[in-house]
Amino acid sequence: MNKVLTLALVAFVATASQAAVEDTNQATTAIQTETVQVEQVAPKQETKKVGVVLETENYKGQATNQYKGDAVADEKLEVKYKLTDRDSVSVAQEWSRSYESKEHTHTKLMDTSLRYTRSGYKLPSEVSYAAQGRVYIPTATSSQDAGQITQLRLYNMFSMPVAKNLEATLLVNPRLFVYDNSGVDEAKSKRFRILNSAGLKYAVTEKVALEQTIGIYSKWVNGTDRADNLDASTSVYYTPVSWLDLNAGIRQSDDASNTRVSGAGLYKSKQSEYYLIASFNM
Repeated sequence: MNKVLTLALVAFVATASQAAVEDTNQATTAIQTETVQVEQVAPKQETKKVGVVLETENYKGQATNQYKGDAVADEKLEVKYKLTDRDSVSVAQEWSRSYESKEHTHTKLMDTSLRYTRSGYKLPSEVSYAAQGRVYIPTATSSQDAGQITQLRLYNMFSMPVAKNLEATLLVNPRLFVYDNSGVDEAKSKRFRILNSAGLKYAVTEKVALEQTIGIYSKWVNGTDRADNLDASTSVYYTPVSWLDLNAGIRQSDDASNTRVSGAGLYKSKQSEYYLIASFNM
């Protein structure tokens, strides 16, 4: 009888040890292949397939150029559908409001866009990569009047840890405009743009982060030379709850030739604006 009990105990210990090894291997694999923080590697919970994002971006400053002197709010309603843990598709409608008072407001409908997002790529040297492609449908009157067929955008986003709580970021964002130029002034039509921007982002806490970016926004228009803008932003991110993201700061977009003539400088009064972005995720 004692021999039977001994054999049973040995078998139980061997089985438990094997299960522990398998669990450890699975956890290690998950951490190495998924671009998530360690605290997120836990038993997976069922996530909803459909989500809605409502975003409002409010800004004001001498560089605000839609209606000079006004404050402006660019807003977006986006409906997302999650295909996999890393892939999603969405449709977004944007509009812009410029206002000085309740009696003096302007609302402008922007183009509708179809979007595909892919995240979770792991490249050498601990570089993470995510991408989003957008196809714009010319639903805005201004786009239709200009003879625009579509606008194509590709957001390439790279990030890499460089120190504790600090990561370097890079954005490469080309934009291609396609027109039907019959009856349209071809000499003034936009053709191609590209924004290249690099930054450093520091996580102060799990809910607060700081980021500094600087980049060049190059624009090509038929009949003119390429125009380069010096872009920069200093941002504070705050996520008080899981469904709300806040981003506030100061940014500039100034003709790079101005900087070459008057000397390099950031956030001069005539080229800068303050902004607050609130994103509600439902």
